[in-house]
Amino acid sequence: METQIPLHIEDWTIAHRACYRHMTVIEDWTIAHRACYPHMTVIEDWTIALRACYPHRTVIEDWTIAHRACYPHRTVIEDWTIAHRACYPHRTVIEDWTIAHRACYPHRTVIEDWTIAHRACYRHMTVIEDWTIAHRACYRHLTVIEDWTIAHRACYRHMTVIEDWTIAHRACYKHGRCAK
Repeated sequence: METQIPLHIEDWTIAHRACYRHMTVIEDWTIAHRACYPHMTVIEDWTIALRACYPHRTVIEDWTIAHRACYPHRTVIEDWTIAHRACYPHRTVIEDWTIAHRACYPHRTVIEDWTIAHRACYRHMTVIEDWTIAHRACYRHLTVIEDWTIAHRACYRHMTVIEDWTIAHRACYKHGRCAK
């Protein structure tokens, strides 16, 4: 009676390379994984495969590369968001965006990341509205008016502090008068 030898993922890869030389290594891994683990989704397969090929990468980096291959029409930041949602379901969408942006654009400040992220999620908002919401999340100890001021300073650097406060106050207290 013939002994049943369990399939190994490396075996599948080598075999696939021989049969389908036009495929990339990662394509081989994916097909191989699908055969061994049919209960997994395509993206789960890609992640496991990438982990095997590139152990020095973080899980989130793997997800990004995998998503790029599966969904080339998406932007890098969209990939990160979807990947983060899968890894950290307890986080809010905006938290995911922030972490993702920090990884892609380390030269940016946290508040810059939040703004770009918010613009993508809430296109109907104005830039200043985005900044305010972002600031509230980063600096919960600040008052609303303090948030507006910091945000305005970033958008309108040519204005004086008092001009910023006035515009901010007008937005928060529409019944108020402009400071002179």
